[in-house]
Amino acid sequence: MTRNWTNRNSYGCEHARPRDDWGESVEQWLSSTLAIGRTPETLRIRWYQIARFSRIVDRPIDQVDADAVIAFFLQSSMDLEAKRNARACVKVFYQWAVAHRIADHNPIDEVPVIPTRPRGGLICPEHAINEGLKSQDEDAVLAVMFGTWMGLRRL
Repeated sequence: MTRNWTNRNSYGCEHARPRDDWGESVEQWLSSTLAIGRTPETLRIRWYQIARFSRIVDRPIDQVDADAVIAFFLQSSMDLEAKRNARACVKVFYQWAVAHRIADHNPIDEVPVIPTRPRGGLICPEHAINEGLKSQDEDAVLAVMFGTWMGLRRL
């Protein structure tokens, strides 16, 4: 059974549809991800990600190259995490497309990995942890112990 994701999830909004020549492939890909147990929420997110990607690159599936992918990320206002998620979506879509002979290569293979956001917060020096553990205040000792146990950043 092939679900019609275009009609089901676009809610009649043109912005939520992939390029016409991508539609059938996107629907087949989503059906395959449904078959391997992806959640409806994951399918919805992937639908919007790949539909948006198809419209912005504005090329047939088999003509998307690394330059088009990089241009997509350059013109996007997404934060780093959203770009990482979109990159993962495009990568998996193209892995599927190559396996099904819809595309002959995965353009993501030539695109640098998007770095994770640098971890925030101050780093705690080891001597400060040692001093905290020696404190007479039991609450302070517990706070330091929990902090170190939960991954307090150390030098």
